[in-house]
Amino acid sequence: MTDAQLTECLVKISEYSFTPDGSVFKSRAHEEFTNLKQALYHHQPDEVGFLYATDNAPLESETEDATVSIPVKSPPGGQTAVNPAALAETAGGSALTFQLHEAAASVREVCAVFLDALAAPAIADVVRGVAIDQKYNRVVILARDVARVSEYAAKAYGSLAVVEQATGSVEESRVWDTGPFPAGQRMSVVGQSQRGCSSGFDMRDAEGVPFMLTAAHCADIGQRWRSGGPLGTVTDNLNPGRDVAFVFGGSPSGQIYRGDSTTSRTGEVVGVLGGTPNYGATAGFSGATTGESSAPYRWSGCSRSYCNLYFFSGNLTDLGDSGGPWFAHLPGSADVLAVGVHRGRETTGSGTYMVMTDVRYVIGFTSSRIYSAV
Repeated sequence: MTDAQLTECLVKISEYSFTPDGSVFKSRAHEEFTNLKQALYHHQPDEVGFLYATDNAPLESETEDATVSIPVKSPPGGQTAVNPAALAETAGGSALTFQLHEAAASVREVCAVFLDALAAPAIADVVRGVAIDQKYNRVVILARDVARVSEYAAKAYGSLAVVEQATGSVEESRVWDTGPFPAGQRMSVVGQSQRGCSSGFDMRDAEGVPFMLTAAHCADIGQRWRSGGPLGTVTDNLNPGRDVAFVFGGSPSGQIYRGDSTTSRTGEVVGVLGGTPNYGATAGFSGATTGESSAPYRWSGCSRSYCNLYFFSGNLTDLGDSGGPWFAHLPGSADVLAVGVHRGRETTGSGTYMVMTDVRYVIGFTSSRIYSAV
């Protein structure tokens, strides 16, 4: 695998070196963990596997340190440069302690499997999605034909991939939306009466012009959207690469709805969550149909043609929630940090996963920023 292909993999799973303006880390340990991952994945991809923190609680608190599990793959006949002293220096602080253990595969090797599984012609017609499970340092393939893909994966990837039954399509709300503010509000297309999708985060483009995010599968370029009144026009749609669309013409609030689907309570969006979630970390969601919920993070990767996706365990969203905001909670506050844009649900043999697009990709791709009212 070339360095360019490695970068392609890290971009698709949102483990790229990008910290947008307004990023907020929830703790010193969280920031050091992010620094460490970015440095090791980009500069020592042949010596380490994917990292995870063994307990999420320290990443949420300024008063506790975190323990990080690091799979190490020593070079043949050589001595690895991965050691606790070097790791602490790379992380840029002292909030982390390290558990080193033997790795079955390096980041580069796992990424090679990930990209191959996304594009392999022999199984392309039955693969619905491919993700990387950082906790177990392996690839997860979601397939409609488990027997066929399992046979292929066993020969091609050995123990570096597991195959899960994809029992249904992603449940998308393909019934048009419009952009309301705050985020998480019902939207529909002007002149249409169908149940719509949900509004996403308020943004500012590079020139400072406000726009709103929603799901690409809800929106066609040129559509005019409404809620209680006119809300704007769809000007950009990142489909098929990312499930995100932009609605220009509204007036942003920099808020999201908090609480059930009938609430009028809101919270301020005060920034963007720095880095990626850790395995098991909880994020919140606010949708027009189901209201507010929360779920633990499991994987990152691609589903069909869409990438930069996070998969969260649970079956808590429904039609009409697409486009709504995923966010990180701030202890003792209704304020939130932006994390992503809801795509839908993916049902597999091991359970249902709620899927969203990393908002940091949108910010980097468009040179835009989250709009905050504070």
